[in-house]
Amino acid sequence: MEIILAQGEHTWSRISTGEREELYRRLERSRRKLTAADAAMVTSLRTAFAMLCGPRGPRWLARTFGLTLREAKTRVAAADRITTTEITNLAVPTSTHLPVLGDAVRDGVLDAEPVARLDRLLRALPHEVQDRVATAADAPVAELVRTAGPDAVADLRPFLTGIAGIDETYTDDDRAHLRGVTIGRQRDDGMSPISGDLTPELASILQRLMADHANPRRPHRRRRCCRC
Repeated sequence: MEIILAQGEHTWSRISTGEREELYRRLERSRRKLTAADAAMVTSLRTAFAMLCGPRGPRWLARTFGLTLREAKTRVAAADRITTTEITNLAVPTSTHLPVLGDAVRDGVLDAEPVARLDRLLRALPHEVQDRVATAADAPVAELVRTAGPDAVADLRPFLTGIAGIDETYTDDDRAHLRGVTIGRQRDDGMSPISGDLTPELASILQRLMADHANPRRPHRRRRCCRC
């Protein structure tokens, strides 16, 4: 990487198209392989009790190493799934590992983002089937991304629910694990974006309130009315 950067921004234009494509493939594989190094680092920090546990962990990681919070969350989620080291810190919640998918990461087939996306899909399943589905899906998902590419992970929900043998049967406890609201960083205009997951009951209440009181139109100046 340092050699490439030292050649200046016109490095790529000085080589043939075939050489350019092959070099960039090698560069991308190396970039993806760094996910395994990130996972090992996160695991070591957790084992050594240096990294905070729970939801505060990604914030600590982002603040300490100058990452965005999204990137830090992605790295932690990927580490949960592909690490090969057992975490001895009992305060850290562990997830079912995906060793075959981890091998694909170490081969440079995919990076942290698809692994984190798969982690979210698994956590969205009913709690009691998550470990079983993760174990069963590990090898097939790894084979899928090797042949169809990392974006194939986005369409795996029907496959995962099929393994679980469920038909979207969620309990209140499952929804309690998923619920939450996030308020984003305030923008220059003073507005703050909001996103999250609501329980069916709360969603129903909000929908009724909005139907009765919300005005979908933008506010405008009241026009004067004149009578002829």
